Amino acid sequence: GSPPPRRRSRGPVRWLALTLDPRWIKLAPRQGEDRLSDADSAPGRPAPPAIPVPVWRVIAAGLRSVFLYPANFIQRAWPLLLVASLVLALRGARFGDLEQAVDDSLGAGLGMAAVALAALAVAVRWHRGLLMGEPPPGIATLRPEMAWLRFAAAFVLVIAGTMLVGSLIVAALIGAAEVLALPYRSFAVVWGLAAPVFLAMAMITGRLMTAYPMIALGGRTLESLRRSWRLTRGNSWRLMLMLAIYTAMEWLLFPAVHWAFQEIENVLGVAGFALGIVADALMVALFTALIASILSYIYAVLTGHPAAAELDRKA
Repeated sequence: GSPPPRRRSRGPVRWLALTLDPRWIKLAPRQGEDRLSDADSAPGRPAPPAIPVPVWRVIAAGLRSVFLYPANFIQRAWPLLLVASLVLALRGARFGDLEQAVDDSLGAGLGMAAVALAALAVAVRWHRGLLMGEPPPGIATLRPEMAWLRFAAAFVLVIAGTMLVGSLIVAALIGAAEVLALPYRSFAVVWGLAAPVFLAMAMITGRLMTAYPMIALGGRTLESLRRSWRLTRGNSWRLMLMLAIYTAMEWLLFPAVHWAFQEIENVLGVAGFALGIVADALMVALFTALIASILSYIYAVLTGHPAAAELDRKA
């Protein structure tokens, strides 16, 4: 027979989360039906009609899932907050200044690798929380699992792969202009050709990123990428717009918050330094949860998952 259901914790932390955030817990269904079945996704078989993704409603639902339920966010993201804070604190203690610590950690160091793994783990669990109703696992979030490897493989194929291809194409265009000794105005033409290349790469990236919630739910990397490509048909511009909005928020808020706490550090000294560490770690966790929420709701809309009902709820 099937194993007995796991008993949920009734500790004060979970009680507080259920008290403060009842809607977030209830809106996450246990299971959802994927409108793109294995038969539908078979090669040579026509894909089902494209479903337009509501850009602003998806973004609004993602923001609500992160910012309206702070207890739930802390329960699910605290391992990432802890790892990011420790990494920044250790780097800051070494360099004596948070600015130098953050700048140095942008390299391929062990500290940033640890933060990336923690972010990946939280993203996987966040997808499962929204789409499967999985309760917050606590420190078990950081327990290694196969989904990490598949997530990382998808990231390399989607992000690094498209950036590499786009960069190679642009480099080839610029190299050809230099070999042919074209005048300055022709360089502008080359860069004009480069812009559509990067635009195409961004569209491809957007169409493949719904593979991430599929992988979190147990899908294999290549199969999830293929299903994502078919599911997102007709939504290239919408998905690219959503990624552009998310990227713009990240690029604007990260430097602004970091600059603000740099000024606080100059006034408060060690206390400001500590606050800056917490603020930077919090930003990492917030944006990790936000992109996971956005991708989960895109997946829900395209597959007919019950979690898509959250898009119609008013804040």
